[in-house]
Amino acid sequence: MSDRLTTEELAAYLRVSPDTARRYMGRTIPAAFVGGRWTAAKADVDRYLQSKTVTGRATRRRGRASSIT
Repeated sequence: MSDRLTTEELAAYLRVSPDTARRYMGRTIPAAFVGGRWTAAKADVDRYLQSKTVTGRATRRRGRASSIT
């Protein structure tokens, strides 16, 4: 993959449908219209994923998941 991802490449990278990738581009992930197609910088995608990553250890308590840090 190059420094910039097309909609199809973003969909494969995130393991979502191309329609979902299109919704992410420009809304939750910064994107630009380059060469006749929407692209997103891979660094921006990785930053988005990092912001959505949950850290810590999950355990079950009284039937509900909770996080221990």
